Amino acid sequence: MRMWPTVLLLAWGVLGPGVVHADPVAFDKDGVTGTVDKKDDAMHAHAVVVINRPVETVLAALTDFGHLGDWLPETLEYRGESKGGLNGRFYRKSKAPPLLPDPYATCEATGERQPNGGAVVRWQRVEGSIKQFDARYQLDPVPGGTRVTYTVVTVPPFAIPGFVLKRVAPNAIADTLRGLRRHALAMPAPAPTSPLPVVAPAAAPDGGVSSANSSAGQ
Repeated sequence: MRMWPTVLLLAWGVLGPGVVHADPVAFDKDGVTGTVDKKDDAMHAHAVVVINRPVETVLAALTDFGHLGDWLPETLEYRGESKGGLNGRFYRKSKAPPLLPDPYATCEATGERQPNGGAVVRWQRVEGSIKQFDARYQLDPVPGGTRVTYTVVTVPPFAIPGFVLKRVAPNAIADTLRGLRRHALAMPAPAPTSPLPVVAPAAAPDGGVSSANSSAGQ
């Protein structure tokens, strides 16, 4: 069922602790590649996608705090606001399997630009039924677009069998990055930068070049 991936990845905080052991799982889904692993009680995921848009467009999609719920998978309720610059705060409730309460969390978002022309955006859970959720989006300019490297750590409060982790967690990660890609591709392209106008030298009354412009050119 499509409701399982995001719920199992984010954890809704209703059952006992722990993640049943599973070996690392590699995946490649619709241009999204990555791995999912279990370390202690935490699920760790790492994934990469290239989006055919410049860094500024992808960054605008990630910091469009009023509309993150439009592309994050399995979202039931969403409220978000900008805190200025690349920072924001949002509340999100997502769909749970039958008989379980829908998970929710409030997250703080922070961002910073990088010397290479890229950027980093972080989301961190501050309260809610999810025990831990730390996500990081690294944006790097590459020929033809932006490489997005996504890492996330979550500690689910219930045991996840290894075969379930292998089946659903890769879909959750891929759905998240495909949603970001879809949102970024739908955003308006940045306006092209116009070259500076060339100013012709002013003509002097006798038809020559004015002394001011002549001096400036010496």
